Amino acid sequence: APPEQPTTPEPAPAEPSIPSPPPTPTEPPAPAEQPAPEVPEPPEPPSFDPLLAEEAIVRVTAVHREHWHPCGYVHSTGVIEVDVLNVGEPAPHMLLVISCPVDFGHRELLMVGKTLEVGFHARRQRWPVPSALRRLPAELPRRWVKSMVAVDDSAENRG
Repeated sequence: APPEQPTTPEPAPAEPSIPSPPPTPTEPPAPAEQPAPEVPEPPEPPSFDPLLAEEAIVRVTAVHREHWHPCGYVHSTGVIEVDVLNVGEPAPHMLLVISCPVDFGHRELLMVGKTLEVGFHARRQRWPVPSALRRLPAELPRRWVKSMVAVDDSAENRG
């Protein structure tokens, strides 16, 4: 008889395998919610620069000249204080130097409450300096007027 060989047990039939669930995706940890540092917003650029503007629509708030003389008699200059309209609130306040308004028929325009369209000289003019200019606040922008026309207030109010 042949020698007996050790018998190895036969492997048990494999149990039906149950598929394991797919791994759940792991979300990266949410960054810790930290308040954003307070950064002030940059100021809006001015929509109107009184020192660079070529023209503006203004309302006269004060007239610093009681007597205007024809230019051939005396070089007549004066200062008006104005609020610049249609450029935002609060309206910028300026000083305008006017020369010889009598010669140009502008004397009647220089009244408090009048609305004017003014054109500016690019730089200071060599006119006599009105004494009022020395008394008024130095921080107010000053411009020398090249042209001046009355604006119809009723047209402005219609929008």
